[in-house]
Amino acid sequence: MALKKAAPLLIPVIIVIGIILGLGLGVSSKKFKEEVAMPVVAPGSHLYSESAPGVQNPASGNSPAYPNPNRMFVDISKKLRPSIVTIYTSKEISQSELFGDKVPDDETHRRPFKSRGLGSGIVIREDGYLLTNNHVIAGMDEITIRLLDQREFKAKIIGSDPKTDVALLKIDARGLQPALLGNSDLLEIGEWVMAIGSPLNLQSTVTAGIISAISRNMNILDNSSGDAIQNFIQTDAAVNPGNSGGALVNLKGEVIGINTAIATRSNYYMGYSFAIPINIAKKIVDDLTRFGEIRRGYLGVYIRAVDAVTAKGVGLETPRGVLIYSVQKGRAAERAGLKTGDVILSVNGVEVNQPNELQVAIGTRRPGDKVRIIYWRDGKRLEKAVILFD
Repeated sequence: MALKKAAPLLIPVIIVIGIILGLGLGVSSKKFKEEVAMPVVAPGSHLYSESAPGVQNPASGNSPAYPNPNRMFVDISKKLRPSIVTIYTSKEISQSELFGDKVPDDETHRRPFKSRGLGSGIVIREDGYLLTNNHVIAGMDEITIRLLDQREFKAKIIGSDPKTDVALLKIDARGLQPALLGNSDLLEIGEWVMAIGSPLNLQSTVTAGIISAISRNMNILDNSSGDAIQNFIQTDAAVNPGNSGGALVNLKGEVIGINTAIATRSNYYMGYSFAIPINIAKKIVDDLTRFGEIRRGYLGVYIRAVDAVTAKGVGLETPRGVLIYSVQKGRAAERAGLKTGDVILSVNGVEVNQPNELQVAIGTRRPGDKVRIIYWRDGKRLEKAVILFD
């Protein structure tokens, strides 16, 4: 019997009750909310707790020695569950917003709907700072946080970034247990991971799986301006609607991703889920706490992957790197001397072989940062130092 292939639908893992809200509903400001008192964060310091530089991941032999592997999952669950919250959202929407002029003009039909949503979040500081997805809170009128001990708090939005789907919230609470944020750059395919969140309103649910792939570009974020950073961790840990904003955790008990989307044809888990690497989220938190806005470096090029035909045409032995097919006038790339037809091979020593990998390498840096770019031109491997623009 022949099998028919069907493209899966990628959806954000957030429940919405009443009506369905897409990623684009409402405008989430990336600007600092003046009514929320932010701590002063000095350059080089962070709002959150993270692993020391150079700490290896479990696959590198630095995982705890557990005579009983089952105990490892139990201990990590105990450690992380208090740091993961449930997020309830609501928004009043008029029937005319849904149905336009077709709504009868009477009192019954003028009554607004209240849309309710559900997601998850991660405590990153003991005094109430939380990470979640932008799509969990975008355009919502009210955000309520429920802790593992069942206490509830109203949340304020510090800021959010639709280009990465990351949001930073604040609740008026003290003595919370923050999660330790790991280093997602150290991840390797095949590592064990755990997903923690509130799928289907099942609070503090823990599932496990492995990292199935890294650097996935799923085309699910707002990319109207071409600068969305879509670089997802793929895992087979079970994730369902309501998990959005929850934690993907390694076997050292570190958060290495924010669960965001699932590949499905049924609106529920069908085998694969996707998470934002935590290093991307850490940069967003740093920007919001230091500057009150997102500051993102730009190179000023249009790019595509290098296929076998292109590789042969430019003299590369194998397809690799990212081809520049257009350079924006007056931007960083042009001023540095990069040209159409150049193939970017690496940024600061890190290879880039897909457009989203270059977007991460540049978009997680700030205007004024200098990057070292290795590129291929006319059969030669060349190098340039480029200062990024905004």
